[in-house]
Amino acid sequence: MELPEGLNSLAAQDLTAYALTRSKAGKDREAPTTKMVQGKLARHELDDLMRCAVFEHDLLTFDSAAVKKSIRREYQCDWLVQDNTDSTTIAFLVQTADAKNQVTWPKLARTVWDFPKVRTLGHLRAVEQRLIHVYSVLVAGGAERVDAVVDKLDSALLGYYLKCPEVPRLTAADLCKVTNATDGSSIRYGFVRPSAQFDFLPQFAASIVIPEHGEPFLDWVIPPQ
Repeated sequence: MELPEGLNSLAAQDLTAYALTRSKAGKDREAPTTKMVQGKLARHELDDLMRCAVFEHDLLTFDSAAVKKSIRREYQCDWLVQDNTDSTTIAFLVQTADAKNQVTWPKLARTVWDFPKVRTLGHLRAVEQRLIHVYSVLVAGGAERVDAVVDKLDSALLGYYLKCPEVPRLTAADLCKVTNATDGSSIRYGFVRPSAQFDFLPQFAASIVIPEHGEPFLDWVIPPQ
């Protein structure tokens, strides 16, 4: 796959801007607190990301107008959805040496939930999830740091895994959120394996807190569905 000249990393500013678009709207509607993340993707990591967007989920050919027509045809209703907890609009710009496409969509998670028959939306949601993971790894401090957290997560969930040996374990690929405590005393890592339909109930999820002092502990677990 050929990439445009100079496209060999994702700028920290771009990743931070992406995180801002995914912030949930609170009651006060205030802008979320953010910090700049410094980091680059290796060439093979960017190749994988572009392969996900271009070849696996056809983001270069995603046509918002056509998808909206599909929603009207399948559900006999407007494509707009209601979700007072989410005021975000995602925006993707994907570019190769031969073509580019920009896609925007408001309240994507709710749209996928409300209109599951329109499978094209699932492709958009999958790309979003992949970008969230890329950003989270950078916030966490890199892949090695995430692997170390996964080891601690395995230990915390060991009793559960022993009781349910058929359950596939959460891995570094499931990381989707990293949150620092306001006082710097701990970091919370969220791991979510989405369902095949990308609905609001994940296939499996857990959150682990790594305190600056003391032992890690599970914050919450959503058992496999």
